Amino acid sequence: MALFRRLLTQLVDLVLYSNAWIALAALSLVAQTRYLLLGNWRLTDLEGFVFSATLSLYAVHRIIALEKLKGLPPTTRFQTIARRRLDIILYALLAGAGSLYFYLQLPGWVQVSALVPALFSVLYVLPVFRGRRRLRDFNYLKIFLVALVWTWVTVVLPTQQANLGRQFPALLLGLQRFLFIFAITIPFDIRDLAVDARTKVRTLPGSVGLQRARLLSLGLLVLAMVVALLLWRIDTYADPVFLAWSISILIAGALVWGATPERHDYYFSGLIDGTMILQAGMVYLFGNF
Repeated sequence: MALFRRLLTQLVDLVLYSNAWIALAALSLVAQTRYLLLGNWRLTDLEGFVFSATLSLYAVHRIIALEKLKGLPPTTRFQTIARRRLDIILYALLAGAGSLYFYLQLPGWVQVSALVPALFSVLYVLPVFRGRRRLRDFNYLKIFLVALVWTWVTVVLPTQQANLGRQFPALLLGLQRFLFIFAITIPFDIRDLAVDARTKVRTLPGSVGLQRARLLSLGLLVLAMVVALLLWRIDTYADPVFLAWSISILIAGALVWGATPERHDYYFSGLIDGTMILQAGMVYLFGNF
């Protein structure tokens, strides 16, 4: 039993801390956008770019975070990342090469548009500002940047690729995605309360408190449900899709409400990030049932 548990832990660590899980989440949301607006679910160069770029960027982010947090009391999460440091560097290099390849296959206007989230993402990760600060180190900024970049990558880019970027359903879908990503990102600020306090970065949970932060997250999920209702009313969401989306939001809300700083990182990086994969999978399954 102990051997099985150890092997399972190693497998989960590999999936989460190689950044394959979060890259799969980004891929799932792009595919979900394509399915909702075009009715098909297929892999293209854009999905390849999003998956590999996300994997590479998060790998670089983790390595730099290790350097930034030197001298601070280690957490279990960063101890695991430190043990896999060389592996993560290799993943970053391989995925970076893959993202460049897929980027060059994209249409020209999509390439230009992709530079916007790419720029914010690089500045979010690299310590290029005074005092070796990153964009994520500025007070209250990181959660807005995460929601903006993820919305751009998973909604704006696929809708532009399909020439649907200015249509009303695409705009509503972008608003809904922004609200959803913002809502499930708040728990990560709850997870990082101690780290952000030591590095003197102000966040919403640190300013308004744990309870109010969770209530804000739930409120954003309710607003996302309102937008989903509008998409259902204008027939962008079929009945099964709306049901799937609603169930996924209820599950996300339950996980948000259970978020506390004491939770293991599996709860955040595994379950809460996993709501993106769950949502996309349920939308597809219910839509084809």
